[in-house]
Order: sequence, then C-alpha cells, then structure tokens
Amino acid sequence: MAGTPPRRHFKSLFANYSASPGLSAALKIPGIFRHYDASHRQFTCTLMDDERLYDALQMQMNEIYSNENECNVALRVKRMGIYAAHVNDSWKRVRVDQIDYDTNQCSIETVDDGQLLKLSRYELFVLHPKLLTNQYKRTFGVRFVLPRKCGSIFSIIN
Repeated sequence: MAGTPPRRHFKSLFANYSASPGLSAALKIPGIFRHYDASHRQFTCTLMDDERLYDALQMQMNEIYSNENECNVALRVKRMGIYAAHVNDSWKRVRVDQIDYDTNQCSIETVDDGQLLKLSRYELFVLHPKLLTNQYKRTFGVRFVLPRKCGSIFSIIN
C-alpha cells in the first residue's frame, strides 16, 4: 500500500524464554513489527487485528496533510502534546517528550510506531481533530521491553 512503510510479521519471537512466566504466551499474539530501539532494548508492533485501522490512519493523514490548506504549523508546542509530523516520508501522530527552547529541538515519539526522534518544533503540525476521534482515539503501537540478563550485572562488577 502506498504511503505505508514496509513491515515484517513476527510471531512467537521469544517462545522459549523461561525467565518470566507468561512471557512466551504474550508473544504468541500475531502482530506486525514496526520499530526496534536498541538503546532502550524495546520494540514496537501493531496487532494483526489493528492492521486495517493503522493503514487507514496512515492514508487519512497523508490525504489531510498533503493539502496545504490543512497543514497548520503548531505555534505553541507543549510537552506531552500530540501533533502531526512528517517522518520517514510519511505523516505520523507524534507526542512531544522534551523541548529544548535554545535549539528549538523536540524529542518526540511516534505514538503508533514507537520511534524516538528529534525534530525541530517548526516541523510539528496541529493534529486534525478527525485523527483523535472514533477508531483513532487510541494508539496502535504495542511496546515490548526486552528483559536484561542477570549475568550482565556480574560482568560489570568483576
């Protein structure tokens, strides 16, 4: 589908992981891999049941924001605010986590993909109200945090 990033399906990535009871059962849920963040040891996916809604959201955002009359730069950017931004050739809903007023840079997270990025605050746009109502009231990203191995603590001490 045009305007949506390539995706990889995952199923049961850590089915034999035994340190956390119930982890293997949780990861047998079919989903679509969206983003892996190595520095935070986490990945984000979309549940297979939400794929149609995710694609519809992407299409609607691309349609709305390709029209210059609908693109309004966010004049007042607030921490934890939800905006639209053009990320990796696609429009995304983003949340502002931090704002550096000296450089006008914002640390953002794409709420449906889980990507952590820095953007200029002048690259954030007012989110169209349609993109926060009905089926779009929630995010489509499910975040999984990978457990740390206990042995790694001992290697630091020794």
